[in-house]
Amino acid sequence: MRARRCQGRLLLGLSALLCALTVDPSWAQGPPQPCRDFAWDVHQERQLFAHSAHTVAAARLSTATPSVRVGQLYQVTLAPQGEVRYVVAPGKVALADGAFGGMVKFRVRQAGSYRVSLDAAFWIDVVADGRLLATEDFSGQRGCANPHKIVVFQMPSGQDLWLQISGSHLPRAQFSITEAPANQASGAH
Repeated sequence: MRARRCQGRLLLGLSALLCALTVDPSWAQGPPQPCRDFAWDVHQERQLFAHSAHTVAAARLSTATPSVRVGQLYQVTLAPQGEVRYVVAPGKVALADGAFGGMVKFRVRQAGSYRVSLDAAFWIDVVADGRLLATEDFSGQRGCANPHKIVVFQMPSGQDLWLQISGSHLPRAQFSITEAPANQASGAH
C-alpha cells in the first residue's frame, strides 16, 4: 500500500514538472542570467573582463598620471578621494567620506565613439582640453560585474585624455576602454 502511495506521489510530481515546462519553457533554463540585458552587444567587453587585468595605481595629481591603453582590462588602485586633485571637478558630486578615486590618462588613435566599461557603481568622467566630455549613452546591469556599467563618449584623437574615477566605495576598480562598434557610434541600439 505504501509503495503505491509513493509511486502516485512521484507520478503527480513528475506531471506537475512536465506541465510547468510546457507552460513556461524558460523555467527549465534556470534563473535569469546577469549581464545579458545590456542595451547593446557587449561581447568585446565581456571577453576583456574574462581575462586577467593589468594593474596600475591611479594618480592623485594630473602631473603624475600613469598611461593606459585602449583594448586592455585594468585593475586600478585608488586613493582616498579627498587626496585626489582632478584635472576638472567631477561631473557628479560624490560623497568624499570613505570614497576612493583617481586618474589615468590615455590616447585614442582615431576620433570616434568609445566605451568605458566599469566593474562596479562608481562615477567616471573623461577630460579633453580641460573640459569634461559629454556622455553619449550608457547601459548597465544590477548584479553584474563583468562589466557592471558601460558609458559611451565621443573622443578626440591625437591628445592626452584623462579618465577620472570618483565615488568608489572600494579602493580598487576594474575598467576597460574600447572602441564602440559602428552601430553603437551611430546611436543605434
